[in-house]
Amino acid sequence: MTSGLTKYIRHKRKLYDARKGQPAGTGQLSARVVAEGRSGIRRLFIRDFQIITDGSPAGGGFDLGPAPGELLIGAVAGCLNHGFLIQASLLDIEIDALEVVAEAVSKPGQIGTGSSEPVDLELRYTAKIQSPASDAELEDLRQRVELNSFVYNVVTRGASIAGHLERITA
Repeated sequence: MTSGLTKYIRHKRKLYDARKGQPAGTGQLSARVVAEGRSGIRRLFIRDFQIITDGSPAGGGFDLGPAPGELLIGAVAGCLNHGFLIQASLLDIEIDALEVVAEAVSKPGQIGTGSSEPVDLELRYTAKIQSPASDAELEDLRQRVELNSFVYNVVTRGASIAGHLERITA
């Protein structure tokens, strides 16, 4: 019996096949974060979604939401998970269940990184997959995911960020 996830993967493949040969175009990614009131929570706005970010009490927060570093680790795990589904659809690999767990080492309460050197978080992930595919097929899948994952590659290869300061008036 075909799992719901495999049906989703097949649906994804049909969408990719329908778009094949069409220009990819460009997209704009945008996020806005507003610090609020006495709690200092940060309200993150992305498209029509809102996420509260905060820190642990060790860092002066109230633990009302994930800290930015946790969101980064979550973004890596989410992008890798999506990447496994995309690449499985392109390789025609059935996946019955998929869970990606990402972990990193942090220093609670530490403010900043203290240098301009790359930050080593000992970032790692485990992809837990239930699939009839062979070990070799799954390893090829993993390698393709890492090669093509947007967030994974921004984190592992780095990306420049242009900063700008704008004064606001009351």
